[in-house]
Amino acid sequence: MQAKKIWSTAAFLFLILAIGFCAYLTQHHYGLLYGMQASKSFCSVNSHFDCDAVNISTLSQIAGIPIAMIGFFGFIVQLLFLIGARVLSEDEKPKASRIFFYLASLNILFCLILAADSFLILKTFCLFCVTLYVLSILIFICAYKLDRLNKFSAGQLMQDLKSWTTVLLLAIVPVGSLLGNSMMMDSISKDMDAVISSGVSEWSQNKKIDFFIKDAPQLGPDNAPLKLTVFSDFQCPACKRSAPTIHAFANAHKDKVQVIYQSYPLSSKCNPKVSTDMHTESCFFSKLSICAHKQGKFQNTHDWIFEHQESLDQNKIDDLVKEVGLDGNAIQSCIKDPDTEKILNEQIQRANLADISSTPSIFANGRLLPFASLIPVLEKVLAKSQEN
Repeated sequence: MQAKKIWSTAAFLFLILAIGFCAYLTQHHYGLLYGMQASKSFCSVNSHFDCDAVNISTLSQIAGIPIAMIGFFGFIVQLLFLIGARVLSEDEKPKASRIFFYLASLNILFCLILAADSFLILKTFCLFCVTLYVLSILIFICAYKLDRLNKFSAGQLMQDLKSWTTVLLLAIVPVGSLLGNSMMMDSISKDMDAVISSGVSEWSQNKKIDFFIKDAPQLGPDNAPLKLTVFSDFQCPACKRSAPTIHAFANAHKDKVQVIYQSYPLSSKCNPKVSTDMHTESCFFSKLSICAHKQGKFQNTHDWIFEHQESLDQNKIDDLVKEVGLDGNAIQSCIKDPDTEKILNEQIQRANLADISSTPSIFANGRLLPFASLIPVLEKVLAKSQEN
């Protein structure tokens, strides 16, 4: 009895942790998918371990429902059967424990499929997902040990599933997932399908512009069928929100998407089209990002600036240099170099030729793309770009 209690308690703790991770990944999924994620996930370390890329990929959902949400309700159902194995009558405890073992076994198979998808198709992993795989293995071990201790037989599966109580509890997974997804989508927008369709339709009719960009910071291959040109302002809150989504989308489609970064400061200090100095530090940090690109550290600098957007100050340049790993002396010289100002002016002129009036302005294959921070819009545009 003591051994059974230990394994049961351990399983309970592992399930609580798994439910928590699934809840986070579910929220993270919707935030990225619809441009509401303020910054990239701290578990997005590099191109090989990128939670954001995995969590917005087409493999992260089934019939439009996030796998993380399905996992959330799946672990809750496992928890209910585990509790039943502890509190039900002596006649009902064995059945609850058996079903807990069946579900834990099924979950292991599901994890193997997801891990294979990440390795073979996405070629990147989500550290939180890997943590869930480990927790699933631990839960399975606990369920197996409880099964051994109670001397159950696996041949009773069909008999166990005939119970209406069992069927109703198992129905929590599909019903809860469907209702949960519907509620989340309603809270985001009831007209999301119309928004997506109008964005793609408007993009296809917009004038195509060739920006003739060379030596700019970029992510993804030159032969990608979809090229995204992002005009951004480092002090623009909307730019900060869209940045992790665009980065994750590109990393989820490594061979199909290229992102080209351009600065468009909304400041009269360096942008002749802007009459007011809306963003006092934007010109300076745009130049700094150009200099960081020369040292091969644009992406890290880009992320650092957005992370500290609310407190941007030129006096913090030493912190940036230290944390990103830049050559401080070279950065200072580069910022003052007339060539750096020339590069920034060229980026601003490109944007003004395209009649940009706000940031972020994102062009897909040279055409302005409305609602470009929405992953469903980007997915549809990618599909159309591959057809051409």
